[in-house]
Amino acid sequence: MPLSIKHIHFIANAVKAEKFETENIMISFDTAIDDIPIIAALRGIKPGDIDDIVPGLINNGICALEVPVRNKNDLFGSMDDQALESLEYLLTHYSTQAHICAGTVLVEEDLKPLSEMGFRFFLSPWLDEDIVAAARRQDLAFIPGIQTMSEASRAVQAGASGLKLFPAAVSSPDGSYHQTITPGHVAYIRKFFKCPLYPSGDFRADPSLYQYIHAGATAINISSQLYTPQYTGAQVTDRARNFSKCIKDA
Repeated sequence: MPLSIKHIHFIANAVKAEKFETENIMISFDTAIDDIPIIAALRGIKPGDIDDIVPGLINNGICALEVPVRNKNDLFGSMDDQALESLEYLLTHYSTQAHICAGTVLVEEDLKPLSEMGFRFFLSPWLDEDIVAAARRQDLAFIPGIQTMSEASRAVQAGASGLKLFPAAVSSPDGSYHQTITPGHVAYIRKFFKCPLYPSGDFRADPSLYQYIHAGATAINISSQLYTPQYTGAQVTDRARNFSKCIKDA
């Protein structure tokens, strides 16, 4: 698949990585989730909106930030130029305060430019054992999405660094809300697999959220209930405060 000019520019900027790493060291993922074990999915965030949105997350202890890199508008068939620019901006301006993750990584070819920029933690909505194995060979943390025990077993055998339990919570257009993977499911999976577990989905800021952590989840990956491009910085800050409160008050 031919690369766009912006993609080529992005890859070319990877040569900055060595200089960047000597001046700015990204905090570890474990450090980022130590206080508040939440990964904020920032799908659709624009570089120009980051300074309005991200401080409200970080100030409320949400320091693991995921930017999905695949373009939703063409059914994830290409990389999203805006997402790549946002990742660059986050890496440059927030890596000493947050761990920046690349999400919706669907093909092996996505790994090289992202890893050369300094990203080490990748998430995917589904399981592709070839990508998992490729990431392992490059010493990259790769978290594939799984739903079943058989998928979990295949992912672990392929070398997955953890398991993204997805979708664990969904909201319907009629406003209904359903947890498709419950804390009980997490506890059951934990009996068989000792790797990190990340329930992921459209979770709401409910006091029961901490039950996932109590059941054995490492962190919770939260999407549109925490951030969408339609939310203002003040709205995201308020939502981040509510999600953090669910964890701290448990």
